[in-house]
Amino acid sequence: MKVPLWYADKDKPLPKPSLNKVSVQWCKEFIEEVAHWDAHIVKNNPNRITYGSSNLEDIKYIQAIASLAGYRTQFVKKRIYTAR
Repeated sequence: MKVPLWYADKDKPLPKPSLNKVSVQWCKEFIEEVAHWDAHIVKNNPNRITYGSSNLEDIKYIQAIASLAGYRTQFVKKRIYTAR
């Protein structure tokens, strides 16, 4: 899947095609691609992809696509501590 460069602009929202109009194959390709953007493939388990974002709507959308692609999903909220 070729993704336009402007999709990678972190100030732009994640493109969200309607989930009613996407195929299982499209969902699988999207998850494979997102693994290289804001996610990573777990080194000890290459079948596992970890996605992270501070945008809850993006997280929910990616999780829905992953479910449609046949992946099991899990949501974990982490608190980020900053030095003062």
